[in-house]
Amino acid sequence: MKATKLPILTLEEIVAMQAEKQLDNDIHVFELKSNEDAELRLNYPCKGDFLAIMLVVSGTVQVKVDFETAVLGSRDLVFTLPNNITEFQAVSSDCHMIGILMSVESMSKVGFAMDADETMIFLSESYSKFIELDSEVFDAVGHIVNRLDRINRKDRESQYNTEVIWRYATLLFYELSNFTKRNAAKAKNNTYNSSRQEELAIRFVELVARDFRLHRDVIYYAERLHVSRKHLTKIIKFVFGLTPKQIIDGKVIAEAKVLLQKRELNVREIMRELTFEDQPTFSKFFKKNTGLAPLSYRRHIDN
Repeated sequence: MKATKLPILTLEEIVAMQAEKQLDNDIHVFELKSNEDAELRLNYPCKGDFLAIMLVVSGTVQVKVDFETAVLGSRDLVFTLPNNITEFQAVSSDCHMIGILMSVESMSKVGFAMDADETMIFLSESYSKFIELDSEVFDAVGHIVNRLDRINRKDRESQYNTEVIWRYATLLFYELSNFTKRNAAKAKNNTYNSSRQEELAIRFVELVARDFRLHRDVIYYAERLHVSRKHLTKIIKFVFGLTPKQIIDGKVIAEAKVLLQKRELNVREIMRELTFEDQPTFSKFFKKNTGLAPLSYRRHIDN
């Protein structure tokens, strides 16, 4: 069965909406203030074709990335990859966020060893997309993002501005990777050594992201990971605070919400895309997990 193309917000569309022309359209700096930006839609799951790094400067924001939800405050950072489904659920009146969006292709411009585990750990398909920065790294990231915003403008074009843009982007990645590496080293000193458990959890999430349309039984994932269902459940609950079934169902619901935003698809087509046996089964599953029937949810997001 041919997969239905999901509605995806593209970096090209975002850049086109800006009044100022950018020097390099592969990277875009943004700023969001809840009291100014009406375009920040709540409870609206979406995907992008870019990597996003978002930093909370002040206030709070509740955001969900795939199955994980967090309330973030000042100095908290969230990053997402193109395959992640992101949903802003609540924003305080004084919320202020800054960040960058980067095309996947542009990652080749970032000048460090992309295949080195220690420098790319925070961009992995790990279970957490949220990082709490210390004050030093928070200030450094804020400075880099603001500097990128000033440099990446056509009216400030100079001979080496494009090169400078990507040197700053590289510096940003080094700052975050170094911070993440230091924290990982500290974690090894804890009495509980979780490296093997976290590795299993990461592999589980990667399998779910790949196979959730066809497989929603926990036993399938346990067998693929060569562990018992009981052991998988124990580890996943320890790492995530959720059962494997909750994570699988959460991924299905997140994808269903994205598909319901695509108006040319009816519920039966969405049901088929997600490989449910019939429409009543899909509707019952969706309502159990959201409190709304699929069509009611579609009407809800229109309001």
